[in-house]
Amino acid sequence: MQVPTEQIKDLTLSDKDETSHLVTKLKLHSDPKKSLLIASLEPPRQPSIPVHHVPCLIVLVIDVSASMSRPAPVPGDSSSENNGISVLDLVKHTARMIVKAMTEHDCLSIVTFAEDAQLLQPLVYMTAENKMTALNNINGMCHQSKTNLWQGILTGIEQLRGVNSNGQAPAVLVLTDGEPNHMCPDGGYIPNIQRMLPPAITLHTLGFGESIKSGLLLSIAESGLGNYTFISDSGMLGTNFIHAIALRQSTYATEATLQLRYRPETHIKEVMGTSVRSRNAVSFMSSSGHRMMQLDIPLGNLQYGQSRDIVFTNPGSEPTVTVEATVRYKPVLHNSAGNYASTTADPRAKPTMSEANVTYHASRALLCLVLSQLFPLNKQMEHAFSVKRLAWAKECIQKLMERLSKFSDPLNKSLREDLGGQISAALHDWNTFRRWGRHYLLSQLSAYKMQTCNSDKDPGDKDPEPLKYGRDSPLLDACRKRLATLFDTLPSPKPSCWLPPDSQYAKEGSFDMSSYRKSSSSRGSIQKQQVRRETVGGRLIGNGVRRDPRNGQVCSFEQNESRDRDLSRRSAVARHSDCTRSKRVRAKSVLRS
Repeated sequence: MQVPTEQIKDLTLSDKDETSHLVTKLKLHSDPKKSLLIASLEPPRQPSIPVHHVPCLIVLVIDVSASMSRPAPVPGDSSSENNGISVLDLVKHTARMIVKAMTEHDCLSIVTFAEDAQLLQPLVYMTAENKMTALNNINGMCHQSKTNLWQGILTGIEQLRGVNSNGQAPAVLVLTDGEPNHMCPDGGYIPNIQRMLPPAITLHTLGFGESIKSGLLLSIAESGLGNYTFISDSGMLGTNFIHAIALRQSTYATEATLQLRYRPETHIKEVMGTSVRSRNAVSFMSSSGHRMMQLDIPLGNLQYGQSRDIVFTNPGSEPTVTVEATVRYKPVLHNSAGNYASTTADPRAKPTMSEANVTYHASRALLCLVLSQLFPLNKQMEHAFSVKRLAWAKECIQKLMERLSKFSDPLNKSLREDLGGQISAALHDWNTFRRWGRHYLLSQLSAYKMQTCNSDKDPGDKDPEPLKYGRDSPLLDACRKRLATLFDTLPSPKPSCWLPPDSQYAKEGSFDMSSYRKSSSSRGSIQKQQVRRETVGGRLIGNGVRRDPRNGQVCSFEQNESRDRDLSRRSAVARHSDCTRSKRVRAKSVLRS
């Protein structure tokens, strides 16, 4: 089967037919001792033809509510001097990077939302002329009020509804920095999204800052078989967006679904954690008259060079029972007609997965299971954290680290270091968990389950080679480097926040944009968290407890936080009253004179 000619650039004719061998390999690995069954899907490492990137249909849905106008200081700048850049300025710079990275084979649409949604740009091919229009539209973005997330998502999905995506990877990327507070849909987000979202479209969410509703954002991403990414601060916005786009540009196939068929006595169950897409197996009668079970696992997109490994429990011990596995998917470059490919595997064959790899995937599955139980689904199908399970989750993570200590291979080492680093820090105490840990853990749940890399630090940020997911994909690496170069070299955005005339940034007029994609404030560091315990409202003396310096009383974090907010409001009122009083005095003085 041939790749459409319009998608091939700078190739010789002999290159255009070498695609027939590019199929996803499917293997079943059984481990009777651990009662585990692992289904491994291995897409091709790279396209057989040297493509710039996989053509994409991308819809950017961007929050432009008032909170997006807050300053985004240069990460790691000890002076903490305001450079005049707002969060929205930084997002606009990132959007310009995406436009510059696209070719005439890509399509882009831009939707903004605040009190209502606005179609800033319809879905068009990124020709030179349309790129100029897109850049002008991006420059015209300005902050407004409220956060109507639903209208933003609805308008974004509508741009791809009915569009022929053959030969392109369609995706909706939603960025927000706050909780939705206007016109939320009746019946909840998830049922409505699942009803209206076409199967070929993936939906991805990016949450910026600590005021977001991460449980909702993860559920939205799960409903669209996409990724949820927590952007902790301005220093991670660039790198998180770079990875989000690079993953789309290295898509091998869309609409992937794994199907298992087996006898009821095998009792197979997926153990990757509960999501809004989780379904129970259904029974059917085979052509031979036997009762069989069928379990369908929707996987979404497959990326070049990155396996997808799904772990199941398999307590059935009968050696004569066969499990049939089938994967169906729609290759982007190599199947323009839209036909699905299928293959089967037999778990009775000699397993080829090493003990270290089995341990890694089993541990990864257990981590996903623990996090999904720490954030169970509520009635609205949104992940909501359970305070009662916090201590239990910490204990599970500790036991998992002890199990992994027996292995020194790169995969298990990176997982162990991630568990002992950022993940343990996120669970360290109630204050840390409540402030940023819950957002980070939900993002990690998405990354480990989907086996995708959200940033240069995920997973295993202490490992010399932290990019465990996608490390075998030359195309992903090339796309990532190309986007990073564009982000760094594009002219820095024009500041929208007020700058003092004697400011360093006001004098220089520009600054190094690479600072916005290389670092974070390292919020996962327990040591830094302990340094930050001296707060305006008092000294933190335990898990979510601190002493109020105003009266010496020990009270909960919520009580102190409420008092701090009340004190801040009264201080603001007092300042306003003082200002008004001063104006009246000056006015009386003028009248007397």
